[in-house]
Parts: sequence; C-alpha cells; structure tokens
Amino acid sequence: LEGDLLTLESARIVTPGGAHASVAGAWDPASGRLSFEAATERMEIAELNGALAAMPALGSVPLLEACDSGFWSGRLGVSGDLSKAGAQGAAAWTGRAVLHEAQCRAAALPAPLRFAKAAVELRGPGWRLRDAEASFAGSKMRLAARQDPAARAPLHVEIEADRLEGDSIEAALQ
Repeated sequence: LEGDLLTLESARIVTPGGAHASVAGAWDPASGRLSFEAATERMEIAELNGALAAMPALGSVPLLEACDSGFWSGRLGVSGDLSKAGAQGAAAWTGRAVLHEAQCRAAALPAPLRFAKAAVELRGPGWRLRDAEASFAGSKMRLAARQDPAARAPLHVEIEADRLEGDSIEAALQ
C-alpha cells in the first residue's frame, strides 16, 4: 500500500479448482485504474470464466469467454479504468495463452468447435488465433483467425481441412 495505490507483488496461488498460478497487480481506488496479470501452466477455462463472472467490471477474456470446457496455459493481463465499468474500452485484455482440449461456441456455427490445441494472442479489443488444431461437425482442420475491430474487414478466418461436410458448411454460412 502506497498512498491510494494497492499493489500485489508477484504471488503464487492455488485456485479452488487446484490450479497453480502466479498473480500480480495494482489498483488505485481513487482513480479506478487497475492492472492485473495471471500466469499458469494449466487452469480450467471454466474456472477462469467463473471467477471473471464475479467481477463484471473486468469483462470477459475474448475468445475464452466462448469456451465451456478445456484448459489454458500462458499469461493473461487486464488493465483499465474500473470507474468506467461497462463502457467500451473500460478494461482491455492482453497476453498469450494456449488452449488445450477446449470446446468453444462461435455465434455463427450450429455446433461447438473442439480445439485439441490453439494459440491465442490478445491485444485489447483485437485477438489472434493461430496454429489451431480443431474439429467441427466431425471434420478435423487447422484454423487461424484474427479479429481487429478497427480493420475494414474486422474478422479474417483461414481453414485448412481434408474434408468438410457440405451440410455443416451451409449451416455455418446461413
């Protein structure tokens, strides 16, 4: 504690789900500014999403918010102005993580994507998914995608697959 600034130096924790993580952060209640970082070698995505649901001012982690099972490893950080909670840009997520055995829903798809493994990079409102080994509707594929809200075409997706069923593709594009 220094003035109004509360600081948590790097600390090792064990989550209720048994994951080991390193956390650090700072919060200035007078200004509402917060920065927080967590790193782990293996944590359930549902545990992360559940913890964030209890802290709505932080928002959810882009991409991971759509996953209801699986694990993540890596380092994620959030920073922002909690006095503007709910406002666009109030909190921004950054970092790199790897998803393992994750099942995630995309609004445009009729069935979840299952990721054996996928690398995620977060940069504020944008994100990048790369080296994804996924399956959808029984078809295996490699997938890369990026979202940049400021770009003319905000979403870009690349799929490499030996086969995709026509009905699945048609349902996804409708």
